[in-house]
Amino acid sequence: MHFFADYALFFLKIATFVIAILFLVAGLVAIISRDKGKLKDKIKVKKLNKKYNDMRETLRKATLPKTEYKKFAKAKKQQEKQVKRTTKKAVEKKRLFVIDFSGDIRASGVTQLRDEIT
Repeated sequence: MHFFADYALFFLKIATFVIAILFLVAGLVAIISRDKGKLKDKIKVKKLNKKYNDMRETLRKATLPKTEYKKFAKAKKQQEKQVKRTTKKAVEKKRLFVIDFSGDIRASGVTQLRDEIT
């Protein structure tokens, strides 16, 4: 009977060791797959101009009387037509780029950010 008790104890130790190694391997696989997903991310550029122009138009429409707003809208359409005509000669516009970057205090992700921007 003593032999079976020793064998059962040995089997439980081995099973515990194997389960611990499986958890370790599963954790490493999860960490590696999560890091690979971050490296595949691309920079997404969102144009904020359209959003703010729409908000400005909404405010103008709400605050101006109808006749003044119609005059303004007509003048704006004429201006847009002129801009379309002169786009071939257009001067480069100033642009603002917003980059969502999350890093730590050690700046360990700066090289990755530099590579993505390049």
